[in-house]
Amino acid sequence: AYLYTASMAADTLDTLRHSLVFSGKRETIEGKNSETSSVFLQNFAKLYQGVDATLGGGATFRTSETGEKTEGTVVDAMVTLVPHRTTNINLSLRESRSTSSGGELAAERKEVFRAEQVSVSFTPLAALFLFGSWTIEKPAAGDSRITQEYSVTFTPFPSGTLHLNFFY
Repeated sequence: AYLYTASMAADTLDTLRHSLVFSGKRETIEGKNSETSSVFLQNFAKLYQGVDATLGGGATFRTSETGEKTEGTVVDAMVTLVPHRTTNINLSLRESRSTSSGGELAAERKEVFRAEQVSVSFTPLAALFLFGSWTIEKPAAGDSRITQEYSVTFTPFPSGTLHLNFFY
């Protein structure tokens, strides 16, 4: 297998950063070849004190050992709000599209997937961390799915030698 990665970052302003990453893998197993590559651009902006935004996207390309080719795109956006030093709120959206053809597929297959998420973290005390997230996943075909996650982390000693984690 050959793995390769190249990345470039630019801080164009104190409040604006960019990151471009190209990566891939070419692999041969028992005489069968497969290849995967991707390119992603992420942009990070500090809009106001306590308001950050991320906007990114990219493309993926894959050829499997059976000859199936898949091309996809991903777009994601996130806004982070920090209304108080103890509280973070994240609002995010991700949409991906892919098209597969060739190989053992009888016909071209297209897939679209969208996910929207709200997450909140709260640290009322240095030893206590509370987190909750709510996600709506919307595949193009099929029913939407709503996921809720909750967690509490308690670190009673300042050195962090004991962590108590509770997840639901």
